[in-house]
Amino acid sequence: MGGVFAFLAAHRWELFDEELFADLFPSGRGWPSVPADAVATVIVLQALHGLSDRDAAGAVTFDLRWKAAAGRRGDAATSRGQRGADRLDPEGLLVLVM
Repeated sequence: MGGVFAFLAAHRWELFDEELFADLFPSGRGWPSVPADAVATVIVLQALHGLSDRDAAGAVTFDLRWKAAAGRRGDAATSRGQRGADRLDPEGLLVLVM
């Protein structure tokens, strides 16, 4: 499965273009706190691993492979906005995914 993580980390923007998710945010009042490509990556990994929503949220929170695949920098982010975008609250992720 290591190749899948590396592939998603390198190509998630090509696979999950923001335009594919534009209809989910039609108001134009801003963007979601979690980028669409990160959510789509987590959904793909969840399906590949056969995990529940709760287990997938735990994996993206604690597993460095999942973080890298989803484009999360962790606590080393340099800008205040990036730090906020990098935090995927497990419960909030479940809401965005469902």
